[in-house]
Parts: sequence; structure tokens; C-alpha cells
Amino acid sequence: MSRTVTALFDSRSEAEQAKGRLTASRIDADNIRIIDKSYSAGGSSSGESGGGFFATLKEIFLPEEDAQAYGEGISRGGYLLCAQVDEDEADEAIRILDESDSVDFDRRQEGWRSQGW
Repeated sequence: MSRTVTALFDSRSEAEQAKGRLTASRIDADNIRIIDKSYSAGGSSSGESGGGFFATLKEIFLPEEDAQAYGEGISRGGYLLCAQVDEDEADEAIRILDESDSVDFDRRQEGWRSQGW
């Protein structure tokens, strides 16, 4: 059984560094995506049509509330790292992402709400 773990970053380089740490810990790079404003459902970040990042968020089976919040983060310039991991890899993947330069997503959402989101 697999599980999706996610983290939001303020820069592509931070997201790429976290991806590198995940792959170094044995998680297959083919199972890790970094989604930004230009991401299409086909996996390209060239801006080609294909559904965009909102379609991709639905494709990776995030709960609707999470998909909306991550979509807001992406639309504000964030970079969402999504990794499909085996259940036995999930704790390690979460630990790696928690120790990275990822955004405190709950706090970020509170800030957006206080601004009227």
C-alpha cells in the first residue's frame, strides 16, 4: 500500500534539496513530483496544457480541503513536493520533510485566512 506525503516550499531549490534527501533515503525519484504554477497534468513544468496544477492535485488523491489549501500555496508562488511512498517508508519521508526548509503549512494558512482567504 502506498501513501502520499507532501510539503510546501517557498523556492524550487528548497523543494529540490528535499527531493534529493528523499531519493538518498531510498525513495524512487520517479515517485516524487514538484508542482508549481506552470505544472501540467502530464508532469511537465513547461506550461503546456494538460489540466494544470489543480488537476494534478486531484490526480494525487488529496482530500478536497487539502487540495484547495495547497492550490492556494501554489498560486501564491509556492512549490509543492508530493511523494508516493510505500507505507513502510512513510515515517522516514515525513521526518525528512519535517527537517527540511518546508513551510509550516498550518501557520501559513492562518496567515492567508487573516488576509481574507
